[in-house]
Amino acid sequence: MPFKFYSQNVCCLPLFASERSLQTGSLLGAAIATLTLFFCLPTFPIFVSVFMALITTGLVFPMSYFTYLPISAILSFFANDMKHQRLEEIARRCVTVVDMKDSKIRDLTKVGVIKTSSGSDFSTCTPKYDAVILQEFYGCVYSDRSRSYFVNIMKQAGYEFHSKSDNGIIQNFPSLWANSGMAIFSPHELKDERECCFSNQLAYDKFLVRRGSLTATVKYPLNSGKFKDVNVTSVHIGPPASVLTFFNWLPPWFFSLLDKFPIQISDLSSEISPNNSLICGDFNAIINGSDYEIIKNSFKIYNHLTGHFENNPKTTANPLGEILLTRGLRQPKCLDYVFSSFPGSADIDVKSWACEEKAGFQFTSDHGPIVGVIDVE
Repeated sequence: MPFKFYSQNVCCLPLFASERSLQTGSLLGAAIATLTLFFCLPTFPIFVSVFMALITTGLVFPMSYFTYLPISAILSFFANDMKHQRLEEIARRCVTVVDMKDSKIRDLTKVGVIKTSSGSDFSTCTPKYDAVILQEFYGCVYSDRSRSYFVNIMKQAGYEFHSKSDNGIIQNFPSLWANSGMAIFSPHELKDERECCFSNQLAYDKFLVRRGSLTATVKYPLNSGKFKDVNVTSVHIGPPASVLTFFNWLPPWFFSLLDKFPIQISDLSSEISPNNSLICGDFNAIINGSDYEIIKNSFKIYNHLTGHFENNPKTTANPLGEILLTRGLRQPKCLDYVFSSFPGSADIDVKSWACEEKAGFQFTSDHGPIVGVIDVE
């Protein structure tokens, strides 16, 4: 039986946050916060002690970000990331428009009609995939607007079941800003939902975002009338400094100092069931690089569905010409992969995420969707 899936890092930050200025803005925030401390603290030794304490604990990163957040909020009114519009376009690619006269179509009278930003009506659609697996679908304690909007659209389109990371501050502590940003949508029943937070977080992640995985079991109906449990996992590994183009000027020892990649991969491999599993996500490992080899060695028992990208690497992140989210300053990379424990045949590819000119933006995200079909019987 073919199990169809769609996986994408959708790059939707919470309200007032902007991907295009996240790194540069945090540096500006660090400069402002440092100068503020320097002029407010009574003596230079006290300033040095406080500043070193902030660096060693990692609190310098949330301090820098939240210092910049009011500036980001003001700028978002003039140039936002078009989160709603991009999410709506992603939803549109996950559905099929149907003939309302078809008697086999689900009962739409129980589904509320959502007014979308473009005026589209998703109640005339049916799901195209058995699982839609997302990363960077962020929510936080002060805003969950984008996620709620997308959840309602997907439910209207027939994805009646979903699992997403919690946005409560207590559940996400020590993160003081965003949750893990993972979600799984399906037209089939989901059960046994569980979220794993990595035991070791990167210094610039620890107090701002939870990196980890989200797993849910899809109760997939077979032609025989029985059901097959498919364990679907959405993954987002913390980006090593070597992946962040903005920090290329830093010395190699800095990358080694911050490296948590092997530990997070170890946490992930111990969390995932070896049976009936589909693992998709943003691994933040450049294809054929050293971190990529760590992934392959840790997941030897799985069918590496994106392994054929090795000979002909495909861009899954930072496409040429993407301006809205990256200003076109980041190098194209292959960072997103899929693994499966199902031994049967699979058809998989990176689909185009470019948009029509009338959409108002060039791409649905700075990461492309990996779309595939696996045989689960």
